[in-house]
Amino acid sequence: LEPLFEEYLAIQSDHLDMPSVHLQLANFWNDRDDSEKATAALEEALRLNPELEPAIVNLVDILRRDGKNDEASAVLSTAIDRIPDSGSLWFSQGLHLIRLGQTDKAIVSLKRAAELENEGSRHRYVYAIALNDTGSGPEATSILEDLNRSLPGQPDVLNALLAFARDSGDRQRYERYRSELVALM
Repeated sequence: LEPLFEEYLAIQSDHLDMPSVHLQLANFWNDRDDSEKATAALEEALRLNPELEPAIVNLVDILRRDGKNDEASAVLSTAIDRIPDSGSLWFSQGLHLIRLGQTDKAIVSLKRAAELENEGSRHRYVYAIALNDTGSGPEATSILEDLNRSLPGQPDVLNALLAFARDSGDRQRYERYRSELVALM
């Protein structure tokens, strides 16, 4: 495979003025467990385009994996200051803060990500799970019920609603969500 890798790198070297190429190279190096080269590629992508959100999120993940949590936090803080309406950055920050054990701050970030989510459901789903895990079950259930109404048929959402109903002893809701889940299969 080495000749193919060398050819790939040679082709990419002709396009180093494009942030997306550096993002691709970062993924290439990350897949080969070379954090140093992956980090360098992501930093170059961000030098070319400071608002390239996938590069920011990937850089934070590598920094966190390498035990550089303070750097990861700084990257996220700077990025959110620059792009305050980015749900993916708020979501990344929420997950980062959870991993650091800063649950209260994480909930705030996950809530903001959920508020900014226009399409899909992942941010709202994770926010609801975090709320439930921190003792706010009724609010979590309400969020997931709204999500289930607006985007029906999502097994993750239905499984969570099923578990929440079971845990709260609400047999009627449990049966309703079980029926909806069974109908999907």
